[in-house]
Amino acid sequence: MKKMALVADPSTDEHATEQSVIVRALTVVLPKVSFVAQAQDPFEAQNLLLIDLRKAIWAEVDAARSGS
Repeated sequence: MKKMALVADPSTDEHATEQSVIVRALTVVLPKVSFVAQAQDPFEAQNLLLIDLRKAIWAEVDAARSGS
């Protein structure tokens, strides 16, 4: 994912393919995560996980950009 965020030209076929794979994986996996499956509101639980995932990804991207 770090590589995707650092791609100079995000309109490449490779970038689009990687992005599609990530979206598909999340679509299949997240509903099966116990936190989501057992939640009173699975939609809210899934969104909370996506927010945490997004924060973690951007932290890694920022670290990669700063050279850490």
